[in-house]
Amino acid sequence: MDGVTLYDIDDFGVELPEETKQSLAQARQLLEAKAAEFESWYDARDVVPMLLTISGQASEDVIARIDKKLRKSVPEQQDAVEDMVSTAVQKVVNKLMFAVRDSVDVSTFRECVDAMRELYEEETER
Repeated sequence: MDGVTLYDIDDFGVELPEETKQSLAQARQLLEAKAAEFESWYDARDVVPMLLTISGQASEDVIARIDKKLRKSVPEQQDAVEDMVSTAVQKVVNKLMFAVRDSVDVSTFRECVDAMRELYEEETER
């Protein structure tokens, strides 16, 4: 804005106490970490629907693998058990994939998701 000058604490030549400097450094580190976390989420947010699809496919895979034993052991509760197993598998897959997302760069994360997607696409084609 014309005719307006912004001054901050540095303009006044005030020496900050050491404790305040340390607090500011810690706050800066925390802010940088949270900004990096946000950027990781933002860069990969379009992959989330694919992850949800993959976790659904993984739960169907697990149910198919235990179906015969499930029918023999708890036939009267099969639907309830399948729902519990399905929910648990989806949560585990999501937890694993979001941990990967937070640990690697975006391109590596996308490669992991693509590999999992291709795995289930190949099984569907068979």
